[in-house]
Amino acid sequence: MLGVTSNYTERFREAVDLAKIDLGQLAHDVDLSYQAVKKVYDGTSKSFNAENNVKVARVLKVDSEWLATGAGQREPLPLSAQVIAALKALDPRSVGKLESELRIRFDLTAN
Repeated sequence: MLGVTSNYTERFREAVDLAKIDLGQLAHDVDLSYQAVKKVYDGTSKSFNAENNVKVARVLKVDSEWLATGAGQREPLPLSAQVIAALKALDPRSVGKLESELRIRFDLTAN
């Protein structure tokens, strides 16, 4: 971690810089205008709304709660080997539904 960042703009800048993504590409990926993304990056807009915060966090591969509040850790928590093994043991017919629910619940991007 680069250090404690106290406000949304600082956390957003940190995440963008670490992701090495152009603001235009980020705007495209989350379906926002470049101007909206740039205003948050420049600090002239306080933050994204909750829905857009989640979208931005997914693209930047950071935890959405960390981005919104600074609480927790920057990177999303990975699934443990034990959880992965348990998921593999499930009935294949139920895996798709469970996977979808887990991705939504834990803000995971599709791989």
